[in-house]
Amino acid sequence: VPMAREWLADYPPPLYVVDNGSGSPCLDLRRVPVDLSECAKHADLVVIEGMGRSVHTNFDAKLKCDVLKIALLKNLRLAQRLLGEEVGKMFSCVVKFEEREQQQQQQSKVQQSGGD
Repeated sequence: VPMAREWLADYPPPLYVVDNGSGSPCLDLRRVPVDLSECAKHADLVVIEGMGRSVHTNFDAKLKCDVLKIALLKNLRLAQRLLGEEVGKMFSCVVKFEEREQQQQQQSKVQQSGGD
């Protein structure tokens, strides 16, 4: 096992699965465990999964890397609000992918318009 540790130090695994450290279905990105913060610091892609984590609390969150937000909507009103009354149904699936460049452009436009 020591040899494996040395190899991992030079070649970290390409994929990390990290718990958010909360029993809540929501995820407050301002308050995450140190382990999660350290793992995400140099990430190329962050995947946020779940209706509470990816839609309720972070649907419009902008990150410094690519982000994939995936959720199964278990609330009819929310599905209709996000997808439109004709399309939004119970158990609709939402997949939102934002590239780093798109997020930076959107954030720049908001700052130029004086918004947060």
